[in-house]
Amino acid sequence: KSTRERIEGTSSSMASAQGATRYSKGDEVVVFYRCGDHDSYMPVSSAAQGLTTPRIGQTHGWVPAVVIEDFDSSKEGQSEVRLRYTHERWVDRSGDVLNIHDPRNMHASHPPHRVRPARSPFETASDASAFASGSAGRYFRPDGGGTGVAGVETTLSLVVVRWADENCDEVKEGDSGWGPTGAVVSDSYISYWLEAVDCAFPNDYQVVTCWIASSEDVRALGHAAGLLRLLLTGRHYGSFHFLWPCQSQDAQHIPSGYVDVNESMVLLQKLEAAGIATQFPHPSHLYKVFLSKDWTSQLCLFPELRIPATTKVSRSAFERDPHGAAERALEALAKLKAAQWDKAKLQAKAHGLDPLSAYQPANRSVLEGALGGLPAPAAPPPVGPPPSAAAAAAT
Repeated sequence: KSTRERIEGTSSSMASAQGATRYSKGDEVVVFYRCGDHDSYMPVSSAAQGLTTPRIGQTHGWVPAVVIEDFDSSKEGQSEVRLRYTHERWVDRSGDVLNIHDPRNMHASHPPHRVRPARSPFETASDASAFASGSAGRYFRPDGGGTGVAGVETTLSLVVVRWADENCDEVKEGDSGWGPTGAVVSDSYISYWLEAVDCAFPNDYQVVTCWIASSEDVRALGHAAGLLRLLLTGRHYGSFHFLWPCQSQDAQHIPSGYVDVNESMVLLQKLEAAGIATQFPHPSHLYKVFLSKDWTSQLCLFPELRIPATTKVSRSAFERDPHGAAERALEALAKLKAAQWDKAKLQAKAHGLDPLSAYQPANRSVLEGALGGLPAPAAPPPVGPPPSAAAAAAT
């Protein structure tokens, strides 16, 4: 039998006859818990997580539990397994600590396909020793060192870095709206994404969520990057960052979802140094280029990229002489535009075209096929018969 078959097999008290799934009261199990299905709490390693930030915990994945009522799927009316979570420390994104002494908070019902025996039957002594040492691939361990993370190997583990405040603007409507999913930092967007993950990897993934409330939390999370790796149970893993890095030099109020760009870059680099690759939005070295906006000014002289003429203005120049800085910026843009046009003419000549008619529709299609596109002309091409030599020279 494969490891998966042994895990999904049955013990004497959890027999599965003729397709029926059975559990007895008191059986130890692991259950695939999804934060938000029944409540908004997540298992954490310490109750101090309710007082300190950032808050880190497994929001989707296997957690230990015990069956509190006999279950037999072959009997009419028994569609879900009644169980009690055995981990004792739970907090939500705002830091509220769950009262575990109230049975209503610890009891839940789950469909049988999300419940598995906490221990698998061992066919050989080597199976048992592998389980004891923690080296067996998909065997279950009740609780991963008091973290509330059951030791179940999954295909995928995701480190999700997101905003702790529930009031992030979804920005669904208007010219700058993100549509029905909402903005990247919003709960609605992330919920859509998590549903897609659940469909692609049913019961076979893990999400460790890091709730961020400030740029200081981003810095603190960077210090814990190495420890995050210890929580992951997946064979493949990566990080997803649903925040908006920004550059703020004037001490203005930063809205929900925005964090300091420098702290964000350091966090991505530290997670990558711990072996947790950045899967969204981009690896740190590429994301840094995009966030700095340097690429537009550096690459605008490549016609095939279709980037408008772009220049940069020193902040000191603007502070000393705003009008002068604007005038010099316009002069620089004019020179860049001329350089773009000169380069387009050279490329037109290289393809055997009249430089003066490079932007005529027929010639433009030839160049676009070769170059991937041309920058917009400074003025529309002439209409009518070809210009005289004098007119061409003037042009």
